[in-house]
Amino acid sequence: LVQLGKIDHFCLFEILPGLASWTILLGMSAISFWKPLFAAVLVIAFDFYWLLRLFYMTLFLVLAYLRLSVEEETDWMSLVRGLDDLDSYLENFDRLAFKLSFRKKVSLWIHRRKLEHLKQSGLLPPPSNEIHHLVLFSIATESAEIVEPGIESLVHQQFPPKQMLVVIAMEERTGEGIKKGVQALRAKYRDRFFDFLISVHPDGLPGEARVKGANVTYTAKAAAEYFEAKKIPFEHVIVSCFDADTVV
Repeated sequence: LVQLGKIDHFCLFEILPGLASWTILLGMSAISFWKPLFAAVLVIAFDFYWLLRLFYMTLFLVLAYLRLSVEEETDWMSLVRGLDDLDSYLENFDRLAFKLSFRKKVSLWIHRRKLEHLKQSGLLPPPSNEIHHLVLFSIATESAEIVEPGIESLVHQQFPPKQMLVVIAMEERTGEGIKKGVQALRAKYRDRFFDFLISVHPDGLPGEARVKGANVTYTAKAAAEYFEAKKIPFEHVIVSCFDADTVV
């Protein structure tokens, strides 16, 4: 973008990655004519660096895959509820792991190490029945038909829906037909959750751009006021921010 003969500084920052890449490529070509031996050393060092990066990335991809395969069948909610009586949970751990498969034993071994560290720290989480989950769905032009599968999926997952506050983050400029559809969703699902709210983000607030982040931030502040009114500590709240079509 050129404004009054000056390059916009945002545009300058955007071209830096490409500029750096071309500088390296053309610079190496130029140096190879000027100082061939030095250029050869640089090329070998550069290749060696990327080889190490490749090994590093591959190692952690393999470790991540192995961990994922170990935790594939983990019942996370049972592990969460075990924290409610940590001492008894730890005492029964060996009995729980006795007849399990190798993968599940590995999963429980990792879990036990974390539990022992948690017990030593003394920073125990709140009881699982006091944890609330705030779920934000951000919409602008999406219809109720797009949003509903995501809300329906929340009803059928493992975390208790009655401990979930679902909030639709809607823009003021959203069409009336979409607003009516969202209101119908609230009427249909409100009794399935702790509560179901609709937040309308006003247009043209000072210092804001017309982006999703502004809508979500406005809605999160409204949700914080809701939890304060209900006397629910923020330390007891976990948050998920989803797109309109997200299905868990």
